[in-house]
Amino acid sequence: MNTNNPPQKDSQQCTENLQTLISMGFSSEQCRHALAASKGDLNVSINLLLRGESSGEGEIQGFESSTMIQIELSQYSFSEGSSACSSISLAFASAFLNAIDQTTSCNDVITSSFLQASVLSGIEKYQMLGVGEGIPQHKSPEEILNALPDAFAVQTCGGVRQGVLTSDEGPLGLKQTLSSCRDSNDIGWMAVVLTKPPETVCVCLPPKTETNSILKNYILLDSHPRHQFASYGCYAMFHSSLDHLNQSLKLIFPQTDVGGSVMAEMYNSFDAYPLQKSM
Repeated sequence: MNTNNPPQKDSQQCTENLQTLISMGFSSEQCRHALAASKGDLNVSINLLLRGESSGEGEIQGFESSTMIQIELSQYSFSEGSSACSSISLAFASAFLNAIDQTTSCNDVITSSFLQASVLSGIEKYQMLGVGEGIPQHKSPEEILNALPDAFAVQTCGGVRQGVLTSDEGPLGLKQTLSSCRDSNDIGWMAVVLTKPPETVCVCLPPKTETNSILKNYILLDSHPRHQFASYGCYAMFHSSLDHLNQSLKLIFPQTDVGGSVMAEMYNSFDAYPLQKSM
C-alpha cells in the first residue's frame, strides 16, 4: 500500500471544504489558496478569506480585510445572559447612535470600554424584564422595547422588516434588507438589530451621503463568541462596504436547505429592526 497517498475521506473532505468556501461567494482560486495556507482547515480558511490575510501565494485579492475589537466579556459571562442578546443589541444601538455624529469617527466611539459597558447595560435591562421560570427566555427586540419603552434611547424607523436568507441574494435577503433600511434614512447613522431566533446581532450603517472613507464604516456588533472570526468574547467588526458586511453576516446566519419551499422560508426567516436615536 502506498502510504503517501491521502486517504479517500481526506480527499472528499477537501472537496467539500472547497465547495463550502465557493458557496460563500469567494472565487475558486481564492478558496484554493486559503485552503493551502491553512492546510485544509475550513475555519482557518474562512478567517483568512474574511481578513484578507496573506495566503502564502500573495494577498488574497477581491476580498476586503476587517478590523476587529474584542473583549473577554460576552453574554455567556453571566448566568442569566445566555438569552440576553436582543437586549444587548439594543444597548449597542442606543450607545452608538447617541455618541456618533457627522464628524466623529466610529473608531473613537467603539472601544473596549464601549463593548463592556453595552454588554453590562444589556444584561441589566434584560433582568428588568423579570424573565423567570415558565417565561420564554429569548425576547424579540419589539417585545423588549414595548416592555421597557424608556430603557433605550432609540426609536424604530419604518417598522420591522422581514427577510429570508437565500443563496442568491434575493429581494428579501440580508443585503437587500439592509440596503432598504439605509435608503429609508436621511438623518444620519442608523442601527439595525437583526434577529434570527435564538440569536440577535446589531449592525450600524453610515449615512447615505457620507463620502469620507475614514468615517464610512459598516459595523457588526455581537455579544456572542464566534469561532468563524476567532472571537472569544463580545466583539465589534468594521467593514468598508455593505458587501463586506454581508459576507460576515452570512457566516453568522447561513442559509440552510431544509427541503420544501414553505419550510425553508420559515426556517430561514429573519427580522430587521431599523433604529435611530430618540428625538
